[in-house]
Amino acid sequence: MTLPSAEQVRAALSPLTMKQLERLEELSGVPATTIYKIKRGETENPGIETLRRFLPHISEAIGSPAITANVAP
Repeated sequence: MTLPSAEQVRAALSPLTMKQLERLEELSGVPATTIYKIKRGETENPGIETLRRFLPHISEAIGSPAITANVAP
């Protein structure tokens, strides 16, 4: 399984507003506070399961293409 680096994930999350993070929470089930900590770099190495849950939903939350990653369930 290939996952994006933590830097790539943070770069994808960087432009998201709190409202978009909350939408991402609704879509993925990952708490917005967890996603926010990943965005801010407070969580340096997010878990695979966490990434697997929210990465596919970034595009829905922000209305643009998501990070492409092989994160099959």
